[in-house]
Amino acid sequence: MKLMNVKSMLMKGATIGLLAGAVAMVAPAKANAEVGVAVGVRAPYYNRAGYYERLRIEEARRHEAWVRAHERFYYGYRRGW
Repeated sequence: MKLMNVKSMLMKGATIGLLAGAVAMVAPAKANAEVGVAVGVRAPYYNRAGYYERLRIEEARRHEAWVRAHERFYYGYRRGW
């Protein structure tokens, strides 16, 4: 076998391999997304013990978090630094 013939075969093989790899990369992958839907059947029970107290505490907690996030800026509402 001549050396040029071997080089030509190697180039053809490399070209075919590159084309096969490109086709494999372009092919779309199967989507494995799952969607879950839940529906609440019961109405909220507002008269249970501590419901409004918990809402009040959560609102106070959110307000304190907002104040902590904004206390580095001085808006004139809070003194004492």
